Amino acid sequence: MNKIKTILKIAKKILIVVGVIGIAMFSLYAFTVDKVTGEKESEIDQLRSIIEEYKAKDGQLSYENNRGVIRTIEDVCEEEGFDIELAVKIAACESYLNPYFVKINKNGSADRGVFAFNSVYYKSVPNECAFNVECATRVFIQQAKAGRINDWLCYKRVK
Repeated sequence: MNKIKTILKIAKKILIVVGVIGIAMFSLYAFTVDKVTGEKESEIDQLRSIIEEYKAKDGQLSYENNRGVIRTIEDVCEEEGFDIELAVKIAACESYLNPYFVKINKNGSADRGVFAFNSVYYKSVPNECAFNVECATRVFIQQAKAGRINDWLCYKRVK
């Protein structure tokens, strides 16, 4: 009987912690969205409409066609003479191989697409390219070959 009470107490504590974390995450998201104004707000609304049809999973969007994403990255890497394994690993780390990936950052910028192009640092990459696996892969390879591979935090994790 004491074991059951102990287990119930632990379960209750876990539920409270999970609830508090959920509330904190929602509050942080709401605060971030409130900070975004003007042009950025309309850009974020555009991003939301693009990804509306995808289901949320573990705080990120799930995407069913990962194999097609990998094939496209492989094809472009072969054409461009770039390390296929490295590109796929970076994309998997950055976006879970989701071409419609969007993460709103604390500063109001958004990381977009399979290679998570930041809307501030890579504002020259339009949404149409960021959300297109072939175009995004070509831009990623171009930037990597130009010495900007360290722009992707995941590079240090997967190299």
